[in-house]
Amino acid sequence: MPAQLLGATAYLPEKTMMNDAFTYLDTSDEWIQRRTGICKRHIIADDETVLSMAITVVGSLLDKLDVDPASIDAVLCATSSAHTALPSVACSVASGHKMGDVFALDFNAACSGLLYGLELIEMGMRDRWQRVILIGVDAMSQMIDWQDRSTCVLFGDGAGALLFEKGDDRGLLGVSCSANGVGAGYLKTDGNMWRDGSCILKMDGREVYKWAVQKQLDVTVQLLDRLMVVIDTVDWCIPHQANKRIILTLAQQLKLPVDKCIITVDQHANTSAASIILALSEGIDNGRICRGHRLLLQAFGSGFTWGAALIDY
Repeated sequence: MPAQLLGATAYLPEKTMMNDAFTYLDTSDEWIQRRTGICKRHIIADDETVLSMAITVVGSLLDKLDVDPASIDAVLCATSSAHTALPSVACSVASGHKMGDVFALDFNAACSGLLYGLELIEMGMRDRWQRVILIGVDAMSQMIDWQDRSTCVLFGDGAGALLFEKGDDRGLLGVSCSANGVGAGYLKTDGNMWRDGSCILKMDGREVYKWAVQKQLDVTVQLLDRLMVVIDTVDWCIPHQANKRIILTLAQQLKLPVDKCIITVDQHANTSAASIILALSEGIDNGRICRGHRLLLQAFGSGFTWGAALIDY
């Protein structure tokens, strides 16, 4: 019995930074939009953390779906920017919402975290789990060098949460995730966040772009072939929201009409593990994504990591 997607919620911090805020870097709104598609990003306040965003977004999810917290069997949290080492964000979220005894786990697959979480759900629901909350949350502003134009304009903060339940014949049809450490030098953080507080993001944009397109294309084609699904049956493609040019290039190579892609990167930039849920939640809330639609999810992140999933919503 597949994992059925019951609903999604999103959270974005109140503070925003428009592209005009980066004029000190000899750039412009037009330059940023043309190269990335980004118009603004959200930044956590001084009293906000990855944990506070996760607690807020899960609370919204439980309220929206009128779900008893005690009915949750597992809480999975994809993040690469937790502000403390212990306890896990997932464990603290479960405690904060009085879920009782649950399986709770944080994991770091960078921007591909949501897809890795879906693979964990696919495995966990074969045996013991009935209801699972999957969180994607990151505060990328914590690891940005605000003098580095090649990275600081690309990222923002945010959180999203999904609720899955073991259901009927609809739901999560299949997931495929993979990684290759050969890309470690192209997208990474320098420094030791536990020792000196220094954890600064560094990226070779050209190499990341090239790998991101090819690996997402490969994993998508492989997944569709394995499930014997043709691309024409996909109603919506919801890719990782990193760069609009990557999304458009990938759609073109898959021969998928651009108007079938949910694109929200302009409103929140790259929020890493949160980005797909932000796009998915907006698509559901504005009525574009409806019950019965087939959803294709794709991601690529540091590691390198990548993945794709197919969901009958």
